[in-house]
Amino acid sequence: MQGSQAIIGLPGGDVEKYDLSGYDPTVLSDDKQTLRDASCSQEDGKMMMKFTKLLVEDGEVPIVEEGENIFLHARGNSDTLSYHITRLPFKVDFSTSAATVGSTLSCPDTLDMSTEIDSSATLYYAMVPSNPTGSGNGILCGRLEVVNDGWIGLGFSENGKMQGSQAI
Repeated sequence: MQGSQAIIGLPGGDVEKYDLSGYDPTVLSDDKQTLRDASCSQEDGKMMMKFTKLLVEDGEVPIVEEGENIFLHARGNSDTLSYHITRLPFKVDFSTSAATVGSTLSCPDTLDMSTEIDSSATLYYAMVPSNPTGSGNGILCGRLEVVNDGWIGLGFSENGKMQGSQAI
């Protein structure tokens, strides 16, 4: 894959996918804006970004239902997208955390699983496979909470590096 994509939450509520192949991020076209239920809010010094993402999307790093996924977390200290003040790779294995499959692909009311990224950032999540055998295209339901008053992002990577990855 050439370059990388990012889905970033900005103070004020905007959550969009960006292309990061150059120095200046650009918003991806409307047909690539595939997140559902995406929002970003700020409360008591904490940024909260919610999203629902398909596990497999054309031209993006797939999120695997069984096995390890490498995620990236980044955050900035301004209301506009700027260079990150923090960036951290971390791993999540969804093998033990799949939610019950219903008749539709929807997020559970409560995101019971969590991963502490660092002392000021936690990812709460549920992985919903498309069917009981785990084949097909399920969804990742997530809420990233970060003690921060600027933008926040969550990425997907095959090698723990930003180049060639996607980020939310």
